Order: sequence, then C-alpha cells, then structure tokens
Amino acid sequence: VGEISPVIQAKLLRVIETGQFRRVGGTTPLKSNVRIVSATNKDLQAMVKAGQFGADLYYRIAGHVLLAPPLRERKSDIVKLACYFMKKTGKPANAASAETRQILEDYPYPGNVRELKHIIELAALNAEDASTLLPEHLPESVINWRRKATKNTDRTETQQNDLPINNDFDRYTLGVDREEVLRALRLYNGSRRKAAQKLGINERKLYRLIKRYREDGIEVPGNKSDTGVKLAVMMSSALYTLQDLLMAEYWLVPLL
Repeated sequence: VGEISPVIQAKLLRVIETGQFRRVGGTTPLKSNVRIVSATNKDLQAMVKAGQFGADLYYRIAGHVLLAPPLRERKSDIVKLACYFMKKTGKPANAASAETRQILEDYPYPGNVRELKHIIELAALNAEDASTLLPEHLPESVINWRRKATKNTDRTETQQNDLPINNDFDRYTLGVDREEVLRALRLYNGSRRKAAQKLGINERKLYRLIKRYREDGIEVPGNKSDTGVKLAVMMSSALYTLQDLLMAEYWLVPLL
C-alpha cells in the first residue's frame, strides 16, 4: 500500500468511506462489504509527514498495526522456510547439509523472504540430481558474502592476536601506561588519590591497576600496608562489579 499513487490513494479512501465502487468502464455503483488488510515495507507515518501518503487514508487503514521483523531477526524461521521452499522444488525438506543450513541462518537477507525463496530455487537448480544441497550450490551472491564475512572474522582475530603486551598493553586498553602510574605513585609517596588526579583517572581504576601490578610481581610504591591496599582493591572491585550490574539492569529495562 505504500507504493500506490495519490490518485489510487484517493479512490481507495472513497471505497473505504462509502463502501461503493465502479468497475472499469462501468457506470453503476456497486456495493462492497469487505475488510481490508494491507502490507508495506515503508514507514507510512514518515510518508504522511512528508506529504507522500494521505493522512486520511493512513488513519483509515491503520486500525491495528502488526510489525513483522525482517527475516534476519527471525533466525528460527529461516530453516523452516528453507525446508518449505525446498519441498516446492521437489527436493526433500532436509536436503540441505549442516554447513549449508548454517550459512542460510547467518546470511542477512536484504531481500527478506523473497530472497530466501530465490536462493533455494537457484541452489536446487545448481544441485541438479544431487540429493544434498551443499554450500557450492548456493548463488554466487551468498558465496561472495560468506567469503567476505570469513575474511573479516580472520582479520578481527589477527588484530586481537596482535594487541600490544606489557606496558604498551596498559596504554592500548586503559589509556595510561605502567611507567606513568608508578612514577605518579612515587611522586606523591603512594597517595592513590593524588596519583589518580595526576593521571586523570578515578581511584577505582588505579586500585585495579595496583592489584594487577602486584599480581604480576611488580613492586608498587606506597606507604600503606599490603593488607590496606588489598582491602581497598577488594572494596573497589566490589563497587565496580555492583556498578556493572546496575548498568546492565538499566539497559535491560527497555527490553522488557
């Protein structure tokens, strides 16, 4: 319905309001008693604001709106639909191999269900008399997507493996390197509050750094006992964990 022209929109609105229509070439009005179910992949509200879709028609047809998520967000439906389309081609419903099913589930389907139907039909055609649909039977567009996705995954893993270590790792992940932390602690005779201010980080973060340095066997400047440092680190870690949980709860609320 989002594709119809303004002229057709006006005619459809008139039919809905009056319950009457005329056949093409006819002169006698005919009565209709129907319930209209319309579908679109357009944002009709945005089109109404832009003047591309009639507001009167929109509020007539939008009595009850059902939102259907795209196929890529309904992973559990993909294999079921694929089996249905395979049966339509004459192949057994379970003809796809496990690897093929995995590729079908991972594919993003910009063309939605129609694209899945097209993919299965082409795969069945490419498979010819083979009893099993293999990845090489899939259309070239799906194979190219898989090749690119695999390459991106390999690149990500390589980047993770190439992360700097030791002192550079602290700077890479925490924005401050180990030598700066130790230098600040020595400068302020182990005062973590002043050292944290100097480094531009909060004390909880500094506590966690001190704990990790001590676990790595690095001597950390300080004028307090190890027990005091360990207690401070444990308290700060508990506070930090509680803060993480609260943040997670905050993000979960809108999803309920």
